[in-house]
Amino acid sequence: MSSRRGRLRCLVAAGTLVVAARLDAQTVIRDSTPPPRADSAAKPAKLDSAAKPAPAPAPVPAPNPYPKGVCSDESAGGQAPDVLLVTFKSRSGQAEREAAIKVVKGTLIAPDPSDDRSWFIRVPGEGNEFVLRGIADRLIRVPIVNEVGPIPCPARP
Repeated sequence: MSSRRGRLRCLVAAGTLVVAARLDAQTVIRDSTPPPRADSAAKPAKLDSAAKPAPAPAPVPAPNPYPKGVCSDESAGGQAPDVLLVTFKSRSGQAEREAAIKVVKGTLIAPDPSDDRSWFIRVPGEGNEFVLRGIADRLIRVPIVNEVGPIPCPARP
């Protein structure tokens, strides 16, 4: 009985593919009816051809989504040097979180205002990406840490 159902499902799937393939091969034929008549209502006055259009407003720079001290002018458009975003497990307490960042000699910059489980921390990475990766690797092994990641800073306008 189950082999019949399997064959039936295969046939239905194959039929669906054939119908879809046929629909893709159809040609679109345009309607041959004439366009509607022009509206006889009053039309707005045309702009003087010598008039210049209004200049476009200057783009507004994207606000920095991170707390103060996370991204600097030097890190704009790149990664924040020696800064990691650490997301802890929700059951962890303040003392446990502080102990976890002390394992890597990190200091708290600020908690993430949008997520109470996440902290921005500064670590002694010496501005070296590979040292920062090593610190992140050690930090992710702490049992109360859920995620660790670098911070992409927004570009300056």
